[in-house]
Formats: sequence, structure tokens, C-alpha cells
Amino acid sequence: MPGLCSGLVDGEVEPDRWKLRRFTGEALDYRPGAREDDRSNLPLLEDAHLVSLSRTLDNVELLLGWPPDVEWTGRGDRLTLLQARPITAPDASSDDKKAYYLTLRPGKDRLRVLQHRVADELIPELEAAGKRLASEPLDEYSDGQLAAALEERFAAVRRWRQIYRDDVTV
Repeated sequence: MPGLCSGLVDGEVEPDRWKLRRFTGEALDYRPGAREDDRSNLPLLEDAHLVSLSRTLDNVELLLGWPPDVEWTGRGDRLTLLQARPITAPDASSDDKKAYYLTLRPGKDRLRVLQHRVADELIPELEAAGKRLASEPLDEYSDGQLAAALEERFAAVRRWRQIYRDDVTV
């Protein structure tokens, strides 16, 4: 989004999105964002920028040891990394075929839907599950019951991580 991007940061506009092949930066998919002043839907970044961003993602991941979620800015041909933080994803390896997703925040409509899902469904479900699990008398369980209780908890963690990946990290 050209300019200061306050509407983008505030979630008022949809950003351009690219799906890149890991380790090469090849653009696999492009979806233009909504721009009031430009109906051409032409990508704001050129292939060289995408390769540079992909290389930066690879370097940050190598340096920090986890797949990065990065924020960046650019002017002309210069791109600047602003921030990197971990994302919820399986460990990456050199033969990993997953794509990086270059995007910013979801728009207002997506955030509104997410807000209702989190407040009305996910938090109450998580609280109920936590209360139920906390009330179990684990110290009275046999080894078999304890193993089953642990497996149930591991399954719950896997499920909530998947919900986070699917619903929150859009």
C-alpha cells in the first residue's frame, strides 16, 4: 500500500498478498489488496523485491532458529526489516516445501468475524475445557488413566495450536 499505510496497519484496508516458494522467492500466487486510488490491481512489489524478502526470511529463520513473522517497509528499491517474531509452525528444514505467506493484517471485516469467534466461541470453550481438566483428580489415577489423561491434554494442545494457525494467523 503506497503512502504511510495507517489504514493498512489499522486493519481498514486489505493488503496485497503473495505466496512464495521457500528458499527461492518465486511468486506462486498474488492477490491484490483493495486500493481506492488504483484500480489496476498491479503488484506493488517486483519479483526482485519478493526474492529479497524471501532471502531475508530465510536469513532471519537461520539466525533465530524459528520461522519468522516479519514486518518490513520499503521505499524505492530499498526494503527495511522492522521486526521479526516467531510464528506458530512446525520446524522448517532445508527440504521443507511450505510457502512463506507475505501479508500484513487482515481487514476490518475479517477482524470483526475473528473477534466474535474468539469472544463467543473459543474463549468459552477453552475456559470450560480448562475447568474440566483442572477438576480431574490426577493424583488418584492409575498409570493407565494418567497416560490417557496426558494424551487427552496433548491432543487438546495440538487442536488449539491448529485453531490458532487456522483462525488467528490468517
